[in-house]
Amino acid sequence: MNILITVSVRWWNANAYYAISLAEALSKLGHKVYVAGDPDYPPTVHAKTAGLETIEIRFASFNPLVLLKDWYKLYKFVKEKNIEIINAHRSEDHLFTAFIAKRLNIPLIRSLGDVRSPKDNFINRWLHFKATDYHISSSESNLTRYISTWPDFKPNSSIIPGGVNGEEVYRIEEKSNLLQKLKLPVNSTIVGIIARLSPVKDHETFIMSASLVLENVSDVVFLISGIDVEITKDDLKTLSESVNLNSNIYFLDRHEPVNELLSVLDVGVIASKGSEVISRIAIEYLATGIPVVATDVNVLPEIIKNERNGYIVQAENPFDMSKAITKILQNNTLKEKFSRQNLADFKNKYNIKHVAESIVEIYKNLIRVKNG
Repeated sequence: MNILITVSVRWWNANAYYAISLAEALSKLGHKVYVAGDPDYPPTVHAKTAGLETIEIRFASFNPLVLLKDWYKLYKFVKEKNIEIINAHRSEDHLFTAFIAKRLNIPLIRSLGDVRSPKDNFINRWLHFKATDYHISSSESNLTRYISTWPDFKPNSSIIPGGVNGEEVYRIEEKSNLLQKLKLPVNSTIVGIIARLSPVKDHETFIMSASLVLENVSDVVFLISGIDVEITKDDLKTLSESVNLNSNIYFLDRHEPVNELLSVLDVGVIASKGSEVISRIAIEYLATGIPVVATDVNVLPEIIKNERNGYIVQAENPFDMSKAITKILQNNTLKEKFSRQNLADFKNKYNIKHVAESIVEIYKNLIRVKNG
């Protein structure tokens, strides 16, 4: 099958990861996969690095002449490569490819993995109601967001969450060696949050909850790993000092490979008060069997089932978060139960190979219908 994946994202976020990881998995299943993206945008760069054939299209340009030129460039590419199906992953490339799909009678799929709600206008209604053959949503909450904009929106659709390649994130067993490498206290219990330093990830609530956990559990270390974006590590260090966390909290930059960080965590926390339409880190926690405490935001309650494989707590509530973390730290039986369930859930649902296989079946059915 010849497949075109399109994605126009200015940064490397979960939406971009969903598109490119799917493209890689489809390629490994034996399909010919092409990726169209903006020049020098992270998804395009990652696709090239992964060995996927790419075509640079300036989806995000505001110049009508550039858009027209690149539309024709992509149109010719789709014809020459005998593309059988197009899967658009962002609103910018969705409209761009809709006219190509219509003109060449190719099925068009829109993957909904973006936190933005659709704009209610004539063009957008035509695009979603008429021009698109199928919608794949990364979460039930995301599909609900579209239906709240358009109550009469009843598309052919499936909910297929993102996935990760388990081979890239499985735990490394030598925790003590990794603790030394990361300059963390040896033989420590580690509770961590791995996320870019941005207000939406709500590191402040994590820090406040950490101070509360220490009132009941003294031998625990808290870890924050991520790149400075809208806030800095110095900002968070100041907050940590104000609640006397100095000797119990450590800050790391974004660390690669991520499985080294995952391998030292005893509890993984997602404190977000927004975003998380796909939540790659939640799935990575599952793949490594880490008990999770996550907020009740977007896809998180769909991945983490409260008291089944972790705890779901109210966003921006450090008291709820601290109680959930403490319960796991003080109960090894509960911790082991959550760990086993997370490994099982990943194997059965969130491995990227299984995600790709499910989407391939959708592709096949759409092509069959289109061809009569």
